[in-house]
Amino acid sequence: KTLRQMVPLTCASTDFTYRHHSLEVKAFISIFTTLLLSIDDTVQRMPEEILPDLETLPRKLGMGVIQTEKYQHPNMERFVKHFTLESPKHFGPYGCAAIVKSTLDTLMGYIIEGKYPEGITASVSSARFPRYLRIKTGNSEAFWAFLWPEYLFPEETHLKLLIPTAPDIVEVIDTVNDILSFYKESVVGSEENTYIMNCARMKGTTPVEEIRREYKRQLELINDIRKALTENEKARAVWDTFIHGYLRWHLNMDRYRLDEIGL
Repeated sequence: KTLRQMVPLTCASTDFTYRHHSLEVKAFISIFTTLLLSIDDTVQRMPEEILPDLETLPRKLGMGVIQTEKYQHPNMERFVKHFTLESPKHFGPYGCAAIVKSTLDTLMGYIIEGKYPEGITASVSSARFPRYLRIKTGNSEAFWAFLWPEYLFPEETHLKLLIPTAPDIVEVIDTVNDILSFYKESVVGSEENTYIMNCARMKGTTPVEEIRREYKRQLELINDIRKALTENEKARAVWDTFIHGYLRWHLNMDRYRLDEIGL
């Protein structure tokens, strides 16, 4: 898809999930998501067009030319400048670091997906590999940081409360998407390199068994996050809005084809 085709999808996603945020922060998140999805789409469809940029990114970072040296793919150049230069305008020091670190992790994870589109079958002794790969490619820590813009939640007074929620929110963002994307990707689609499919292959279970197990766990985590934010009504409201919007967005978007199974 072109960037123009993706914009309605990403703007709707941002409005569903970050409803409490200012227009400026929503615009930042929407642009970020649009460019990220375009890179992900290129990795899936034409990895040869973007793998050279991804593989040279660590060198550019080490040499201090990550923002100034040219990229083969135009959206890589736009994306790198956006997440490195624009994040500090909206988020505190830790939030910015989380966004940059998580995004670099994701871009490196795309190298794995681009090189091995058929997936990697890990042995039972490598039980944590599917989760590692999922975290590597999900960029969910960045979307956790997007929940807490500096103007709403100054890090000086809020970071101590918010940071313990990061592991659970990251897992919920990743896994809820995996569950609700499964029909599109691996029932009517043929994708093999997904978290659910990787877990099933590694454990010798069925994808349906993995979905049922993860469904129960995510319900528990969603409630745990609410409890962790009990002392701050505004933070809990932001989380409640996010998770309700995140679910509603998946269910309402034609992209996921969930109406075909009555959802």
